[in-house]
Amino acid sequence: MVLGAIGAVLIVTLLGRRIGVVAATMIGAAYGLVLEALVVSLIVNQVQTVNALYTSTPGWRWWVAYGIFGGALGMLTAVPVKRRQA
Repeated sequence: MVLGAIGAVLIVTLLGRRIGVVAATMIGAAYGLVLEALVVSLIVNQVQTVNALYTSTPGWRWWVAYGIFGGALGMLTAVPVKRRQA
């Protein structure tokens, strides 16, 4: 939840108040992929003694899941900002 809130603030900061849904979705997806690289690959896998989290499914699925998370975050961030402008 905290990482999602940080991502939403980052998206609004980068795109300003004239936020487009497509641009917000793309920046959100990029944010999600960066989160995957930092959180899962660097932090979680180094803390665990057994790499069960990452090996429970094929590795590419984590990249897709975080990309979808970020894209949805961007899309859901763009909609309230657009409504507030109207």
